[in-house]
Amino acid sequence: MKVSVKRPGGSWIEQNYDKLALSTALLAMLISGLVLISRVETQRQGIREQINREAGQVAREAQPLDDTLVTSLIRNLSKPYQAMAEAKRFLVGELRVASIPDGAPIPFAATQDPFTGREQPKIEVDPDSDGDGIPDKHEVALSMNPFDPADAMADTDGDAYSNLEEFLAQTDPKDAASFPPSVAKLRLIRTVTDPFRFIFAGISGERFQLNTRGSERTYFVSIGDEVEGFRVASYETNAPAGPTLVLQRGGQSFRLVRGRQITDEARTAFMILLLDGSRYRVRVNDTLTLRETRYKVIDIREDRVVLREEQTDKTATVTLISPEERERLMGTPLEGSPSPALGP
Repeated sequence: MKVSVKRPGGSWIEQNYDKLALSTALLAMLISGLVLISRVETQRQGIREQINREAGQVAREAQPLDDTLVTSLIRNLSKPYQAMAEAKRFLVGELRVASIPDGAPIPFAATQDPFTGREQPKIEVDPDSDGDGIPDKHEVALSMNPFDPADAMADTDGDAYSNLEEFLAQTDPKDAASFPPSVAKLRLIRTVTDPFRFIFAGISGERFQLNTRGSERTYFVSIGDEVEGFRVASYETNAPAGPTLVLQRGGQSFRLVRGRQITDEARTAFMILLLDGSRYRVRVNDTLTLRETRYKVIDIREDRVVLREEQTDKTATVTLISPEERERLMGTPLEGSPSPALGP
């Protein structure tokens, strides 16, 4: 049994100090907890309101932009200011040419020299406004559009040759029975350089030193000897390019300058005939037959091959195949075995 003892003569506060201190501490903790809960709820409510505001902004329909300035700028660019012809003469000098025979500066279109009074030759101008290779005068005569380059690649008469090919061959693009020779449809795919096998390396007494490419093998030969199918034909001491040894094989001559390697004669060209897909692999001096017409290869470059028709002695240049032509031939091998139309 617990017995409480009161302090004699003390006040109530003194007698109950411990209880009063504990109660005050508990009350302070309760008030702090209530304040904390109130603040958390206030912040939570603020976050909810912010989320609701942002959600409302996202769902709100956007206002159309004012494009007046951009539209006005585009309109002005499509119709730029054009100065009058009279004003342009102050900005750009007038085109002048030399008069004949005095050489005085006169206007391009002048029919008479203003200094001497002499009549000037008439200038024939044949422009090509669309740059398609066919002059305007020719396009107008054929009812073509001189400002549309696409019609040059069109085939008006359906003979498989474009209007440009017929113009270059001087045939009638409106007559299917008038068409260029087949060589107009021959295209170069690529060229490969394979240097000549031998190099004229030097002279040892009366014998000539021939090295193979990469110095794999060395021959010492004299005039009249044969080596790997080549006959040593002659030696030119004072040749323009330097000391030259001449080899022959199959009627062809190969001039080996001392210390130099032949590359021009070693180019191989791969070509294709767009009419039927026939493929050709040729080198310089080879011959090929296109639709009963024989041609001889006289030059091969990286971007062209020059042929000479044996019957008329006319030359024809075979150009690189265009991306459009290559795409139309997609799926057809562009390289293969040599065509049987090749000559020796």
